[in-house]
Amino acid sequence: MVSLTKKQTAQLSDMSHDELVNIIHDLIQDNKQARTTLVNGYLLSAAEVLKAVEKEYARRARSKRFYDYYDADAFFDELTRSIANPLVGIAHELPEQAESLSVKMMLEFERFTRNVDTSSGSWMGYYTILLDAWMKSLEAQKNNDPASITKKTFTVVEREFYFGIEIFKKYRTLLGTDILRVIRDMYYQKKLPREAFGLSIIIKDLDFLAMAFKNDEFCHSTDYFDYVRLLMEDLRSDDALAVLNSQRADDEEITDNIIWNELFIQALIEEGRKEEAKAHCIIAFTFQCDTRFYHLYTKAAEIDVDHSPAFLKIAKDRGLAPSVCFASDIERCISSDLI
Repeated sequence: MVSLTKKQTAQLSDMSHDELVNIIHDLIQDNKQARTTLVNGYLLSAAEVLKAVEKEYARRARSKRFYDYYDADAFFDELTRSIANPLVGIAHELPEQAESLSVKMMLEFERFTRNVDTSSGSWMGYYTILLDAWMKSLEAQKNNDPASITKKTFTVVEREFYFGIEIFKKYRTLLGTDILRVIRDMYYQKKLPREAFGLSIIIKDLDFLAMAFKNDEFCHSTDYFDYVRLLMEDLRSDDALAVLNSQRADDEEITDNIIWNELFIQALIEEGRKEEAKAHCIIAFTFQCDTRFYHLYTKAAEIDVDHSPAFLKIAKDRGLAPSVCFASDIERCISSDLI
């Protein structure tokens, strides 16, 4: 898109209302695209926009045309322009209608695109905007009946499979913690702990996670790690250490895990147990010559002392590849610090 220069922008700003109207009429006189953009983007009421979107969607859904890999990008760009973006624009004016239509489009997406090669991934831009329209339509309704909004939201996310609960990171503020907490409880009641724990992390519900940990309900090592990160964020490094030690007691092999070691050392440092942290850095680095253990060691050790030779020796003892990787990482870090 060609932008106006500063001088041209200033000239445009100085024009009168009548002059601008005449320019608009001149532009749309023989330019169908400009006329369509003006009408659909600025001159239709919300109800008219909704009707136009429904009509366009129905027309596209009836089409038997096949869109190959090379045509798909243009196809989804056009859907974004004519369907998804207008739907976002009316989400707050006609929230219930926008919600119903966006949900219909999302849940019918697989059937709607049966004649489209989606392998390029261009569909995600269009679909993400549909999702945005749905969320914004819910936001416009949530003060009316939060319980109803919660139930409707859960009904959709339970059936929708393109985006997981990670979408709630983006829309946490939009929907609000209270609604997300009830959605989390619904997942938990339906015996879907992964989703329940994930949402608890998003809303930072330490009480729920503490209950799940006490009841030995964590399903994966990431559940422990996420819980530990929240504990340390809440300045509860002593509790974080207790969780990590419990995890190690249940799974001795976890001590070879880089993330477990990293979190364990960080918790030791935050507890002021720097000598233990340094010793554990050496042990962890011996297992995995990962540069992060060197950096954690320098964080716990004396200032202005070069500890890299000791770590490089350990890496060399492990073989050529670890020593080269460690030396390269250190050199890259030094170079970035000098920039």
